[in-house]
Amino acid sequence: MQLGPRSFRYRPAILLLAFFLGACAKLPPWRSFFGGTCDVSVRVAPGINQNSPVPVEILLIYDAALLKKVSGMSAQAWFAGREQFLRDNPPGKGYEDWFWEWIPGQAVTDQSLSYRPLIQGGVIFAGYFSPGDHRFQFLPFRDLTIELQATDLAVSTP
Repeated sequence: MQLGPRSFRYRPAILLLAFFLGACAKLPPWRSFFGGTCDVSVRVAPGINQNSPVPVEILLIYDAALLKKVSGMSAQAWFAGREQFLRDNPPGKGYEDWFWEWIPGQAVTDQSLSYRPLIQGGVIFAGYFSPGDHRFQFLPFRDLTIELQATDLAVSTP
């Protein structure tokens, strides 16, 4: 096959396409450019947390620096400093939050969390008495199942 003068007219388009495909690795996931919903199913085992209620908070975060700060916190640190965090960072600016407290064995209806475009990620905190971080970081582009077990939470994507 011999290349003629017409084969070179596509070269700039091919180079531009290659550039954008390479740049995609540095961009957030394409679904973050659109709003959407993340459906959350919750299962609460009997006898959890020494037979005591478990506070659970989900944060959907739009600011990368805030996500980095929050995702490094344990649930104990989060709940101890929660009130000050909410005063320093009013909801709706860089994050949205949902808070519940579930008792052992409680049947929980599914939750639907809406997110805006350009979301960076989400963090779930569960306030257990047992040692551990009790934290889970996620991208909200898939539905979640949260299982509150005896001493910790487990999160999966169906």
